[in-house]
This record gives sequence, structure tokens and C-alpha cells, in this order.
Amino acid sequence: MMLVQTPQHFYIARFLLGVFEAGFFPGIILYLTHWFPARLRGSVIAVFMSAIAIAGVLGGPVSGWIISAMDGVHGLHGWQWMFVLEGSPAIILGILAAFLLIDRPEDARWLSADERARIAQEVAAPTAGGGHTFAAVVRDPRVYALALVYFAVMAGLYIFGFWLPGMIKGYGVADPLHIGLITAVPYLAGGVGMIVIGRHSDRVGERRWHLACCMLVAAAALVACTWVPGQLLPGLLTLSVAAIGLYASMPLFWTIPTRYLSSQAAAGGIALINSLALFGGFTSPTVLGAVKASTGSLDLGLYVFAAVLALGATVLLVAMPARLLDAAAVTTGRTTAQPAR
Repeated sequence: MMLVQTPQHFYIARFLLGVFEAGFFPGIILYLTHWFPARLRGSVIAVFMSAIAIAGVLGGPVSGWIISAMDGVHGLHGWQWMFVLEGSPAIILGILAAFLLIDRPEDARWLSADERARIAQEVAAPTAGGGHTFAAVVRDPRVYALALVYFAVMAGLYIFGFWLPGMIKGYGVADPLHIGLITAVPYLAGGVGMIVIGRHSDRVGERRWHLACCMLVAAAALVACTWVPGQLLPGLLTLSVAAIGLYASMPLFWTIPTRYLSSQAAAGGIALINSLALFGGFTSPTVLGAVKASTGSLDLGLYVFAAVLALGATVLLVAMPARLLDAAAVTTGRTTAQPAR
């Protein structure tokens, strides 16, 4: 990315980034299902995904400082230094992960034989979808309904990824460093909300309504963002509420397909859902950019994707009825099993 000089270079580099990024997230979600039972996944996936919010908290101020302070150093622009310094840790960690991460508990030498057996028994709970194969997954309309739900979440999240600094600038903040510092606030709120709501979902054993309510709250907050033009504090409040709804939706969502899909089909099913849903990451920045260019405001685009989030919440509740997930409820170690509704 630091070598980009033309729009064509940018499109090529961003496409390649997307290609190699595409396998990472489904792989992580599948990896967590090998180590943690369904009753803990809301919290576990939330802790993993809180890294996204933490990256936003740290990345905004750090990126703003790099762009401002390192512009012209060794003949490079500040944005070039940003890509070099922030991309290098991922390269190093990618190499280390291949050697340090153990695929499954049964391969972990640092666990005793009893511990390996206990973990294997915990994670081998039955799935709601029964004996899925990948061929069955491709034909299952519920998988595409889940992809639509996650499309809505991704569309909302990419509004933040691409437009949050511009929205804050629209509230009257001009300095890049100040913009970077202020962007940390919604990300921090989103990270805290993600963990708190994920743990509550695990504790009560309910998934669908937690996810649907988070999506609806995010939709309402995106609409509210248009009611406070030029007002930093009210705007920051509505952005923070939207961030809580959107970021909490991610781990909540993935507790559902990992419960619904069988272990044989999980990798392909997760990848299929994620791949289809990531069109939301292309759609929302593109639509908002076109709306901004034609109207001078993001308002209409925010209304559109608030409606998309509301539609996604409705599809979730209709396509994944409680009885379907209740059929795969897991025992939590108490006298009765808590449903995974």
C-alpha cells in the first residue's frame, strides 16, 4: 500500500489485501470452535474481536500522529509511513502464528491426557443443523439468510472503518491528530460493549434477541447521527452507541452459525457466509461515497444502511427460530441445559 501512486494501483493493492484477508477471519472462528464449547463462544469470540475495537482506539491516534509527525521523513509521505509501521507487526505475527499456534487440543503437548479428553468432550456437542456436509450447506437457504444478516452488520461496520474520521471532521474537528484521538472514543465504547454483551449472552444462554436488538440499536443510532450536524458531543454519543451495537453484533452473530453448522461443514460454511457478507464491506463505503458526492451529505446513505440493519435483524428472527437452536442446546454443567436461543 505504501507504493500506491495511482487509483489503479490502489484498487489492485486493496483487492490483493482482501484476497489474503478473506481466509483469516473464517479460520480464526473455526479455530476457536476447536478449543471452546458453544456455551462460551459469545465471550470468547467477543474477546478475540475486541482486538478490532482496541486497534481502533490505538490506531486512530497513532495513525494521526504518524501522518502528522513523519511526513517527509526519508522522502516518504506520512501515509506511507503509516502503512509501513502498522503493516510490519502483522507480517511478523503471521510468521510466528505458523509455529506457535496448535490446531487442536489433542495436539497440545502442554495439556495432560485428561485435559485433552475433557476439552474434546466439551467441544463435541451436537449441532442444530444436524449432519451438514458442505454440499448441503450450499443448498441450505438458512445459510444465505445468515449471510444476509452478517452483510448488514458488515455494511454498518465499514461505515465506521471508512467514514468515521470524515464524520468527526464534519462535527468541526480539523486537525488530523485530534480526529485520530476522538475516533478512539467510539471504538473504546464498542470494545467494552462487545465483551459485556457477549458475556451476558453466554450467561443467559440467548443469542437471537441479543443480536437482533444490537442491530436495531445500531440502526437507530445511525439515524440519530444525522440529527446533530456540527455538534461534536451529541455526535460522538450517537457514534458510540452505534459502535456498541455494531461491534457487539459480530461475536453474537458467529455463535449462531458455529452452532448451526456441523463440524464437517463448519470451515466451508463459515467461509461462504463470510465471503458473501463481505460484499457489505464493499457496498456501504461505495454507496456512501456516491451519496456524499451527489448530495454533499452522508445522511441518505446512513438512512439506507440503518434500514439494511433493521432488515437483517428481521431476517435473523424469522430464518433462525428459537426452536432450531434450542434443539442443539448444550449442558452448562448445571442440572438443566440452557437453551442457545
